[in-house]
Amino acid sequence: MIFLFRKITISKLKYLTGKIDNKISLNNSMIINFISKKTVDINQKIILQICKLKNTHWKFGLNNQISWFKDNIKKNDIHNLCYIKNKLIGYTALRNGFYYNNKQKKKFLLFDTLIINPKYKKKHIGTLMMRFNNFIIVQNKKPSFLVCKKNLIKFYQLNNWKKIPKNKYTTLYKSFSSTGMIFKFEEKIKSKLLLNLNK
Repeated sequence: MIFLFRKITISKLKYLTGKIDNKISLNNSMIINFISKKTVDINQKIILQICKLKNTHWKFGLNNQISWFKDNIKKNDIHNLCYIKNKLIGYTALRNGFYYNNKQKKKFLLFDTLIINPKYKKKHIGTLMMRFNNFIIVQNKKPSFLVCKKNLIKFYQLNNWKKIPKNKYTTLYKSFSSTGMIFKFEEKIKSKLLLNLNK
């Protein structure tokens, strides 16, 4: 399934998603496109755009970015894309996974990436991107989990994410020293959550 918002102005996005920080320094009439696609629906051109954008922050080289994408991203993972004109300026990956809570297996979305083009980092694109990310998570009817550094906790809390104590979760695929956060996780955590990604 593809969620596509064509030609959404900043002022329109504010109307659709609620009040956004009034310090946003983009022109309210600027056209911004938010698109959500599964891996099976994106082509090599989009994958290259994603890898180039990621490499502006994680500078492992374009070939390494492409190899990681091919090795780790699955066909039903979700890619949220933010464009101004034809330029990709924001990206989030939502990867499908599962968790166990009180011995019950359930599905969740791993919030894997939030990357903004460095030229737009002081224009609050990240806040707009989070509004769109939250919308897509709600549409998929799954809770979401992320880890972040201490200096980003407040940002995610302002976007309706909640901290989860480190003694309340563990994961098989990665060892985290950062803070875990959850969104739309409404059930009671009866025991330690065991989170993992689909193979």
